[in-house]
Amino acid sequence: MYYADLPFIPEDVDYLTGSLPHLLFTRVTAWITAFVALERCLCIAIPLHVKTIVTPSRVAIYIVCTFVVVTGAQAGSFYTSSLEWVFNSLRNRTIMSRVWREGSQEIESITYSVNLVFPFGSFIIVVVCTAISAIQLRRKSKWRMKTTMAKSTRKDNEADVVSKEKKVIKLVVMISVIFIVSFLPSNIIHITYCSIASQPELVYFYWPYLSISYSFVKILEAFNASISIVLYYVMSSKFRNNFYVLFGVKTTFTM
Repeated sequence: MYYADLPFIPEDVDYLTGSLPHLLFTRVTAWITAFVALERCLCIAIPLHVKTIVTPSRVAIYIVCTFVVVTGAQAGSFYTSSLEWVFNSLRNRTIMSRVWREGSQEIESITYSVNLVFPFGSFIIVVVCTAISAIQLRRKSKWRMKTTMAKSTRKDNEADVVSKEKKVIKLVVMISVIFIVSFLPSNIIHITYCSIASQPELVYFYWPYLSISYSFVKILEAFNASISIVLYYVMSSKFRNNFYVLFGVKTTFTM
């Protein structure tokens, strides 16, 4: 085997020190993204009341509660096994490997059930809030064009207003779609694994496919983490100007 000389089993170490923390933080990211989508929706739907509803203290409480709840939901996965030095008869030496604790099967079954339902709550919130935001933006755009523009200047200003509204709608929808497309495959793979986890022969058969799929999932998640700032920079003039002010760049754009 390619790791025969290593004093540990790489897959076991990676699972407990890499995969589980990664899963925990992706869940936290998903729920924070859902909160951002909800806040954006409130800003569009009820802009006059959003400052009283979403306050800095409430945001801080939500983020702390998100970490606590998600960590609690994932605690079972961290508890059920640990890394210990165990004698391996195949390699005739003591190596560090994953060891399951007593009662791990019952805890894992509960954890799997929670993880089957828990991730999709954030997706539902993002989808619903994005749809409401897009609909409200279109309605407000039409209403603004009818009520605030004089007939003599409507033709001159109509194109600019429509263009700005379309950019906002496109930005909101694109960020949400990228988030869903990036994180949905990992949840589908996780559901697939949970459904066959109790059948070792199926896990052994499908594991190469699951491993390859997880590799692509990591790429998608990295893409999601990197693309948002690029989208805001390209499509939002206000974000660009604030970006330049923050980093001391004098040149600004008003596109």
